[in-house]
Amino acid sequence: MKCPYCGKEMERGALVSGHGIHWHKEQPGSMPLTKTTVKGFFKGLAEGFPAEADHCPDCKKFILSHE
Repeated sequence: MKCPYCGKEMERGALVSGHGIHWHKEQPGSMPLTKTTVKGFFKGLAEGFPAEADHCPDCKKFILSHE
């Protein structure tokens, strides 16, 4: 995915919670977070499910998607 701010290629990975939110370039081995509502999405993230995300290391931006 191209960064909408600078146009460079973004890194694919996941945000993972537990004790704070952490970025992993490779998604950990648990199931990806796919919730049908925004509330469900953040509830799942708070419960420790990884959320697939794209990260731009130059702009310091994340893009999260939920289904």
